[in-house]
Amino acid sequence: MKRTHGAVAALIGIIALTACSADARDRDPDTLPDISKVSLAAPSTAQLLAEQYRKNGGIPYVSGIEQMGSGRKGVPLVAIWTDAPKDKQVPFDDLKVSILDFLVAEDQISQPHGYMMTVVGPDGTFLHRFDASF
Repeated sequence: MKRTHGAVAALIGIIALTACSADARDRDPDTLPDISKVSLAAPSTAQLLAEQYRKNGGIPYVSGIEQMGSGRKGVPLVAIWTDAPKDKQVPFDDLKVSILDFLVAEDQISQPHGYMMTVVGPDGTFLHRFDASF
């Protein structure tokens, strides 16, 4: 009986490692969007969309929103610019949910395979980079 439990445990371990390896390949940094293509300042079209977002009750410190194209499996690549001072930073989870709800409601994006999001701070630094693709 001990031998059977050991074999089952070994098999489960191999399956888990294989699943993790496949997931790691899917998240290979070389396949993620090139963050150098995100400008330090929000383009005018991104500013206009952010203005619409704020008018619809969005977070006041969002100064730009832009879909920058598509990543693997067609997932939307979304760039967000924020002008929030350090003491007014919005938790990332609140920010991403609020923006995604707005973009989906406005038919700006669909996300059947997830999305990728980059958030740029007021001085052009990258605050967050989030890959929620699957």
